[in-house]
Amino acid sequence: MADEPMAADEARHVPHNTPAGWARLFGLLSLVPGLALVAGPLAVACGIVGLRADRRRPTWHGRRNAWLGIGLGGLLFIVVAAFAAKVWVMSVHDHAAMQRRAETMRKSRAPR
Repeated sequence: MADEPMAADEARHVPHNTPAGWARLFGLLSLVPGLALVAGPLAVACGIVGLRADRRRPTWHGRRNAWLGIGLGGLLFIVVAAFAAKVWVMSVHDHAAMQRRAETMRKSRAPR
């Protein structure tokens, strides 16, 4: 009885770790720069939930998906957030520099 082959349905059925699958999806969506600021943290959160679920339910598979989501989502979130912060800081600095130049030009054109 133990040597009998499994039915096709039983052989194909593998319990899925849904949070890990969502982590992979959000991690891959993080490759789109505009979505990285939203999808990155979601990928990390779902990846952590997926790793915990994988530890509690050994029959579930999804550890790789969870780590993929955590790695991609976290890394791309950090990269895009740093780039956005740099652009913001540069725009604030350029705006202040433009105001100083405009003030200097106004003073030089003032009648004496």
